[in-house]
Amino acid sequence: MHQSIQKYDFQTGWKEIDPVIQKLNKMLDQQSGSGNSEEKLMINKIEYSNTYTLIYNLCLEKDSNNSEQLYEQYKKQIQSFVKDKIFNSVKGLKGEDLLKKIIQKWDTYQIFLRFMTRFFSYLDKSYIEHNNLQKLKQIGYYLYLKQVHDHLKDNIILAFQQEIEKDRNNYKSDLDMLRKISEIFVEINKSDNKDENYQNLGKAILSHAKAYYQSKFQEWSESCSCEEYISNIIIVQKEENRRFEKCFTKFTDTQKQISQLFNEEMVLKYRPILLVKDHGFTFMLENNKSHVLQQIYQLYKNLNDNFEELRQTFGDWVYKIGSNIFEEKIKQNIEEKPDQKKKKHATDHEFVEKLFNEYKEMNNMIVQNFNSDANFYMSFKAALDKFLNVPIDDYGLPELLANYTDFILKKENLKQEELDSKLNQIIEIFNHLTEKDIYLILYQKQLATRLLKAELKAGSRYDDESLMITKIKGCCGQGQETKNYEGMISDIKYTMDLKKNFDEYMNQKIKVVDLNVKVLQEANWPSYKSTTEIILPPLYENLKEDFKKFYQLQKKSQKLNWINTLGSFDIKMNITFDKSNFFLVNVSPLQLCILLQFEKVDTWIPISTILATIGMKKDNIAEFNKEVAQLIGKKILLASKSQTQKQEEKKDESDEVSFKFNTQFTYQKKKFSTVPEESQQKFKRDIVNENREHVIEATIVRIMKSRKTMKYGELVSEVNVLLRKFQTQPHQIKKRIESLVEREYIERDKNDMNLYHYKQ
Repeated sequence: MHQSIQKYDFQTGWKEIDPVIQKLNKMLDQQSGSGNSEEKLMINKIEYSNTYTLIYNLCLEKDSNNSEQLYEQYKKQIQSFVKDKIFNSVKGLKGEDLLKKIIQKWDTYQIFLRFMTRFFSYLDKSYIEHNNLQKLKQIGYYLYLKQVHDHLKDNIILAFQQEIEKDRNNYKSDLDMLRKISEIFVEINKSDNKDENYQNLGKAILSHAKAYYQSKFQEWSESCSCEEYISNIIIVQKEENRRFEKCFTKFTDTQKQISQLFNEEMVLKYRPILLVKDHGFTFMLENNKSHVLQQIYQLYKNLNDNFEELRQTFGDWVYKIGSNIFEEKIKQNIEEKPDQKKKKHATDHEFVEKLFNEYKEMNNMIVQNFNSDANFYMSFKAALDKFLNVPIDDYGLPELLANYTDFILKKENLKQEELDSKLNQIIEIFNHLTEKDIYLILYQKQLATRLLKAELKAGSRYDDESLMITKIKGCCGQGQETKNYEGMISDIKYTMDLKKNFDEYMNQKIKVVDLNVKVLQEANWPSYKSTTEIILPPLYENLKEDFKKFYQLQKKSQKLNWINTLGSFDIKMNITFDKSNFFLVNVSPLQLCILLQFEKVDTWIPISTILATIGMKKDNIAEFNKEVAQLIGKKILLASKSQTQKQEEKKDESDEVSFKFNTQFTYQKKKFSTVPEESQQKFKRDIVNENREHVIEATIVRIMKSRKTMKYGELVSEVNVLLRKFQTQPHQIKKRIESLVEREYIERDKNDMNLYHYKQ
């Protein structure tokens, strides 16, 4: 039994396919509102399946050209739809009407293409693929491109620009409509994958935007202040971003190009005006126009700009403010009397605090207005380095800052939070000093004075000192200076324990007076002048001997060197026989020796007699006068003649002045001190220069020991890198290299004079 095989010829098959396509056309007409049938037309599943199956069977028919004819018919149907249903409907339209109609017809066309490509989908998998022909969807986009888009694109682009212009001028504009138009431009590019088919719109919009930006730049740069101009372009930028983000969802490159164009035409071009205009960038800095400065920063940050011109202007502004502060200080110094200068040499706490306040304001400006940008900090640092290291008189900021540090750390009842803030401010300025070593030397001397005068008890004072040392260490690293500072505090803390042990030791004896001895390691502390020789009271000398014996039990190998001038005595001074009429006075060792001369006598004693009795040489008369002046100033002693009288008579002063105890002495306080306050001495920079020479030499030797061989230029560069506490000039380093060569620490290469070797 034979089964008959059904054959499919194209003409017969097409008679069944064509009615379905026509029904699809009518259905789409009906949906778009142009159909006449009252009955709602639909392509049902059976019609869809039968049409697909019929086309499939036609393609499978051997020895036929069914596939070729189907392919041509597909193109014919698409072409007819594009011409009759789309082009003829929109060709006479313009403006917004054209855009709306294009979108409507494009949406209808997408439905038509979707049905057609599914009906004929087997062609894509067989005939089209085998013959390397355009895919079905590509044909649809290509025919739309050639028969609609190419004819209407200029009108579409013009209408698009008009709608953008309407939106810029605050007239109602449908941005969703523009987005759909831009998407159509992208979609039709799929016909041949040439960017030019949709870049035409992007280029036109860019050209239109450029003209708009140039117009606004011309108008606003002439008529607006800088602040108004910045405010205006910020608004424009936000609106343009909103506009084109909505219109060009698939035009990411165009969005970037528009943003770049805005920056070029509205931001970059305005920078020269912003920098020179009367109410420009400098004016905003001076008047702290914070909001505008933030906007300016953000505008130029969007350009990936390094802010070179802006930060240079900022640096110049910082330098100008700092220079004015220093000029005022220098002028003030010139107007001061010599006596005032001498009294408080390199001490001006108000000036230092004014620097702190200005530093804080400028730093806050960078944080708040420039987002803590490193570029602005670089300019800030350069300006600070420039004006903070200007000589003021015969001193500079290192001395002022050290004296201010001393003032703060001596201050009583300062809250911890306030103290920490002050110390941070000191370190911030210290970081910019080019002569950090001067500060560190003064800090050590003043730390020594504070520690020696502090009461021997544990507490916050030592914690405060340790806190400051930690901050210095954070800035300079762990160097010999910070080791010495820490050693000084350790010495004082050790002395506290030593005092307890000594008191226990002395309990075995009759304790007449209390002795506090501070044992210091010489390597940690500043060098002190040798003690002026005087005959101290026997009671004190006996106590010294007791302490020596006690200490030998603790540290047998260590030798004590007493510095009496750093100590003081607390004495009970009775004025009359009434034991209730007494004063507790803190006196220096020399003052004690002087006062003891009047313990049992009520007569005038010549200065020569006092000097002889206490064993003081006439060579030290200046020190004697300084000490006795405090006793006379407090009216404890009376003097036969004043120093002024002696100078007027121009006679030898050694036998002319006599002293007498004031038996009528009164004072508003029961407890006071007559120890002379240490006057602020002029810092001897010659000593520092000598110290620097040693530091440079030590650095050179350390480098050469590590590297063994180095060129001169490399050695100089590395020395400068390592020396962070002061600046050096090449000739200073060269001089120290020459000195080391002479002393045979290093040697020159015999063949290359610029090459040095370390001598083992």
